Order: sequence, then structure tokens, then C-alpha cells
Amino acid sequence: MVENGNAGGGRNPAFMADPLCHNQILLWCTEEAFVLQPANFPKAMGKSTTMLSKLTDCLYVDRKSGHVRVDKPPADQTLRQLKPLLVYGCLGVVQFHSGPYLVVVTKREKVAHLHGSDVFEIKKCVVLGPTEKQVQGLKRKFHAAEKKYAQLLKMACEEKNLYFTYASDLTLNTERMANILRSPDVASKPLFERQERSFLWNYHLSKKISAAGVDAEPFLVPVMAGSIKQRLGLDFNGSTVAFTLVARRDTGRVGTRYWRRGADESGAVANYVETEQILALSDGSGLASFVQCRGSIPIFWSQAPNIKYKPGFMFPPVEKNHLSQLAFDRHITSLMERFDKIYAINLVDQTRSERHLEKAYRDAVKRNGHADLAYYAFDFHKECGHMRYSRLSKLWGEVRPFVFEHSWYALGVFGDSKQTGVVRTNCVDCLDRTNVVQAYIARKVLEKQLVGLGILRGNQTIEQNLPEFEPLYRFMWGDHGDDISCHYSGTDALKRDFVRTGKRTKKGMLGDLKNSGMRYWLNNYYDGVRQDALDLFLGHYDVSSEPESPFQRGKTSKNGKWLFLSALFSLLGGVIRIIRNVPKISSALLKRGNGFSDDYSDLVHGFILVTLAGSLAFYLKLQGKKLVERPQLRFDQVMPW
Repeated sequence: MVENGNAGGGRNPAFMADPLCHNQILLWCTEEAFVLQPANFPKAMGKSTTMLSKLTDCLYVDRKSGHVRVDKPPADQTLRQLKPLLVYGCLGVVQFHSGPYLVVVTKREKVAHLHGSDVFEIKKCVVLGPTEKQVQGLKRKFHAAEKKYAQLLKMACEEKNLYFTYASDLTLNTERMANILRSPDVASKPLFERQERSFLWNYHLSKKISAAGVDAEPFLVPVMAGSIKQRLGLDFNGSTVAFTLVARRDTGRVGTRYWRRGADESGAVANYVETEQILALSDGSGLASFVQCRGSIPIFWSQAPNIKYKPGFMFPPVEKNHLSQLAFDRHITSLMERFDKIYAINLVDQTRSERHLEKAYRDAVKRNGHADLAYYAFDFHKECGHMRYSRLSKLWGEVRPFVFEHSWYALGVFGDSKQTGVVRTNCVDCLDRTNVVQAYIARKVLEKQLVGLGILRGNQTIEQNLPEFEPLYRFMWGDHGDDISCHYSGTDALKRDFVRTGKRTKKGMLGDLKNSGMRYWLNNYYDGVRQDALDLFLGHYDVSSEPESPFQRGKTSKNGKWLFLSALFSLLGGVIRIIRNVPKISSALLKRGNGFSDDYSDLVHGFILVTLAGSLAFYLKLQGKKLVERPQLRFDQVMPW
């Protein structure tokens, strides 16, 4: 049996634990406090989950001061007269001007079984705020801001693909979790204190409750953002296995596609995601975990929306290049602390505008000069354009020695190995091209692991020898890429048909066209407010530090989207009118001797509409930066230099 764990469906006691968080909680809202009490009583107690128990301490959150404490249930009958809300976990408390806001999970769905624990996806969160009396008691200048903060908090809580467990460390990859379990001192800590902070989505919200002591922490559930896809009970030529894909999104420079690019001064990068592929035998006799990562090019650069379909790249002035290099070095140091060695794959174009990014990245690698940092530039569009995806074999030929030398984490019948290096892949967005390449590398690793188990032999492939698993594998990676893309860009990934089928199709290209149009709309006219929601939720913006409302400064125009729609519909209307008058014009030209006696007012209207569309488009281009929906809370992080 495996000594340190199983990724799914196994019975390994080392990874199995009793719930360390309360999985059902009763919540009462009084005028003075939010009162939470565990509702998951043992059946032997015979207690109803709708009744207050005198056997279990309650968590109290004062609705005025925000003070949190754990204490005995109230002795009077106050709570018995109120109907409680059944919740499945608490994300935490955040303090605004009028008082504390409590965030709780009211709907969940089981999506996986990982490391001996059920994994749930949050389907609905509820935000409970101060009383109306408290809000009205605010200074008048804070009324509008308080309302906006509440709206942003609720928006952030509506983000998809948020996951939690009650008993395991979901923010840790399998190898790091196994290392923790080997240390009794660390393993005995409360669940919330064992999490990887950079992947702990509700760390900021948890601070008040965590500060109330170890008795308060079981009320919290540690939340991770990203993706979890799993299939249990797969038959691999007689071996029953569980296959799992996990994406963990970093919180350091989290944000939306164009409003967060590159690195910040701490070395955190936009769209940094750790992807783990886990293969586990269901009888617990072995597991293998392979980790890759993606993230924006780790230097100072920006690409702020300005109405254009593809905004230009912006870099810091020459005199600040040393700060960009410092951010790069910090990012690389952080990665090496986790993985020892790095193989960086850069997929951006080496021609046109993207060539500046490639050169800046290559120069930063040279200046860093670390022996354990390898860099390979692979122009994805040049190499794989015109459906030539077979040329990914060229990339694999370069990275293969590194991957097989630094291996993956494995136990039991898979052998005993540690992962001592990581492949870091990026394109511009770190979405579409990156997902294709990561899926390709992960497939090669999986085939190598299956050869080691004797399920495949020699040069056999999954496609040839596991035909039932092949489409499942592709679709899991496709869904995985969609989840990551939705977080960053607001739409599914592009090239998703290739990831799912191994081919580019007309339907897939039409889907890419639709998603590209949707990305343009969201990036210019909606992502600014979504960026504010994420900054507020994750604690990147401190409400208490602002003497005035931040929503009054740098206020952006709300007319941009309407001007764009007016231009679009004017163009469409004009073109339609012109096209339907083509037969009339042709007929008139053939009868030139009779003159132009027909009514051409419809045609004239068409030309007027096209002219209007052109004028609006010209205005949008000139005033683009002022007409997009820009973030209000941390606009300074768009260009962190």
C-alpha cells in the first residue's frame, strides 16, 4: 500500500481524516450579532438541525464592531424565536464603513473525492451585511461608496469554480501535502493554517475569525479558485484508476485579462495557475502527480484596454528597467523555492508586436543568469499555423529531457520519486496556446507513467491502446482550459476544439470567433468593475484607508458601450440597405438611356448610416482610453512601475 496517500477513490488512512471544519452550520441574525453554531451533531444525540443546541459553542460576530468570539449559546430564548439559516461553511468577515459583512455558503455540489476528502464546488454564497439603521447612520459622503462595496463583494462571491473541502489541504499539491503529513507538528495544526496562502482565495476574509483563536477556525472553510475535473473507476486494461486534473489560481496578482498583465513589484504575475495531473490506482497501491504552471511573462508590461481589438504593449521607461528585472528575479526565486529547477516555454510570436515581449523575456533570463533556469522560445503561430499541430513534437523534443529527468511525484507501484523541476508555459494571455501545449506535455508524461505500470508498452499511445479513455482525457483538459479562461477572460478558451478532438474544425473556428467577440466586449466594458470586485474580495484594496470614496476619482464614461453599439448597428443597417439596393442600381445602369427614375432614398439612408458608423468609430478610436470601463480601486496596478 502507498505510504502517503491516494488521489481519489483509494483507502489510504494517511490521507483520510475526520472533518476539521463544520460541514453544517446554523446561522441566526439578531440586531446585535451574527450567531453561528455547528449543526452536524452526531445522530446519537438525536438533535434536530433546526434547533439551538446547548452542547456546542457558538461563533459570535458583533454587527457593529465586527468583533469575533467563541462562547456558550445565549442563555435566554432570543434565538429560539428566530428561524435559522442552514449554511455549509463560512468564508469569513470583511469590515466596511458601516460594519461587518459575513459571507457564507448556502449551496454546494460534490465534484470530486481527493486525498480521502469530498470536494465541493460553491454554487451559491450569501452576503449578510449591517442593519439598515447602521447604513443610515453613516456619514452622507460614504453612503454611495458603501452600497458600491456591497455590490462588488456580492459580485466576487458569484465567481464560478470556487472549491473547498472539510478535511484536506486543497490548496496544496499532492507532494507538498505528503510532506506536511510527514511532520506531526505541521499536520496537527488547524486545517486553515496548513493551506498554501498564495492559493487560499478567502485568506483576507478569514483574518477576523482566525484571530479569534483555534476554536473559531473550524467555522471557516478554506476556498481555492481554479478547476477540478475527475473521473473515478476507469478501467485501464484491468487496472482500476482515478484520474484528476486540478488548477490552482494564485491570488497575488489576480485579475481580468487586460487590466492585469505581467509582474508586480513583489514578483507575483497575472494569471498564474498551477496545474496538477494526478493518476491513482483505486486500490491504493500507487499514485503519480505531475505539476506544471502558467503565468504572464514575469516582467513589467501592460496592455490596458483602449477600444482597439488588440491594445498595444506598454513597457516601463528605460530608467526603471532595473525594477522590472528585480520583479523577474523575485518571481524566479519564488518558483525555485517550490520546484528547484525551471524550464520556461515562451509561445508568443517572434514577429510583429509580440516580438517585443519575447525579446524582453529573453533578456531578463540572460540578466538573471541562474543555472537552473532554462528558456525556450517556440513561436506557436508560426510553427503550428495552418493546422500543423503535429509540429508540437518539435517542442516536445526540446523539453522532453528536462521533464523525464526531473520527473514527477510518485509512490507505490509507480516507483518512488520527487518532482524536482517545473515546466512554466506562457503565451500572451496564458490561455489558449498555453492550454494546448500543457495538455500535450501532460499526455506524454501520462503515457510514460502507464508504460511504467505495464499498461502501455514501448511507443504505444493512449489514442491507440486506450480508445475509451482518449476522448475523456481530451474533454477533461478542454474543460480544464475553459475554467481557467473564464476566470481571466470571461469566456471559454479558444482552440478548444483541438484540445477536445485533436483537430481544428469549422465549428470550432466559429466558436473562437464568437468567444473573441465576447472577450472584446467584456474586456472593454465590464472587466473594470469585475477587477474592482476581485481586488476588494482578496484584500488588495483596504477600505479603511480611504477618507473619501474611491469611486469619484478617475470616473469613467458610461457612454462607451452605447457608442460602440450605435456604430455597430449603424454599420450593419447601412450595409444591409446598400446590398438590397444593388439589383436596383444594376438595373438602372443597364437602362441608362431612360435615366434614374427610381426612388433611391433607401440607398441614401444606407450611405448615411455607414458614414455615421465611420464617424463614431473614429471618435471611439480617439477617445478609447476614456470610454472603457476602468477599475477604480487599484488602477495603479495596471502599470505597477
